Amino acid sequence: DYVPAVRAKSDKEEGKYGVVLGKSPEYFRRNKQVVLHVTNQIKTACTGCTKWGRGGNPPGVIDVGPLSRERYFLLLDGARFLLGLNDPIGAPSILEAISMGCIAILPRNRRATNLMGRAHISQYDHLQVLMNEQPSLNPYVCWYTSIEDLDRCVARAKNLPEPLPRITIDAFTPEAFQNRIRDWVGNVANVTTREMYW
Repeated sequence: DYVPAVRAKSDKEEGKYGVVLGKSPEYFRRNKQVVLHVTNQIKTACTGCTKWGRGGNPPGVIDVGPLSRERYFLLLDGARFLLGLNDPIGAPSILEAISMGCIAILPRNRRATNLMGRAHISQYDHLQVLMNEQPSLNPYVCWYTSIEDLDRCVARAKNLPEPLPRITIDAFTPEAFQNRIRDWVGNVANVTTREMYW
């Protein structure tokens, strides 16, 4: 099973591991050097990176293959970090990993990517807004713009004596969702018929 393989303890890593974000082998191929740099420091699991090049995966990379949602959450449970490689942008897995106690290690100041009419400069632009609204999320996010930043982020995650505790992201609670719906309905109700048709 993939969980014992990833969580297996060794003298070097003491059972600590990270997870690479993304299911497409293309994400890994485009960012192979970043993945290799991280796996030289700590073993890292991926979901579907087996076809990223000749000779299979390098040491330290464990491909767990496609996973159900439940099994993916089991993989995140106990992981020290989720490593972003620029794509996919705005993936919900980032928020899921944070809520499970992983540090999201994400690139920032990337070349702007236009998606759905908006230029994105990080893998999850709105995350900074969430962090500003809920400062308790700050320990769960580490941005990198250089290899030195990446090393600092990985070391921070790896050197934690225990994974961070699970955390609720306030903006995604049922109450917050109900408030957004209530605000939206209130705003729509305040629009006059004339405004609706002009």
